[in-house]
Amino acid sequence: MTSPARFIKFMLARNIRITISPTEQRILATHTTLDCGTTNMRDEEWIKKLDDSRQVKFTYQELPEDGAFITAQIERNEVVYSVVLTKARNPLSHEDVESHFKGELAKKYYC
Repeated sequence: MTSPARFIKFMLARNIRITISPTEQRILATHTTLDCGTTNMRDEEWIKKLDDSRQVKFTYQELPEDGAFITAQIERNEVVYSVVLTKARNPLSHEDVESHFKGELAKKYYC
């Protein structure tokens, strides 16, 4: 399992640009100070094939105080869409997570 802080370090080490709001920074800072051995937060990832045959990797991590960190990455794409939800109403289903990215995933970029 990877924490949101590890994910961000991973992204920064590969020069992948991410933007984090001050609220997200506070949530991530709080999460990284917790003792991971005593928490019981969900941490999931799965891959879904879209109707146009693209595959998307989704992640969902519960954060303290009913928060959640969710991501979506289209295969062979360096862009990772990420959202920190401050009032997530955990636990979220796969469909809940996927619905947050419908607009971005509907766009098709051609090189």
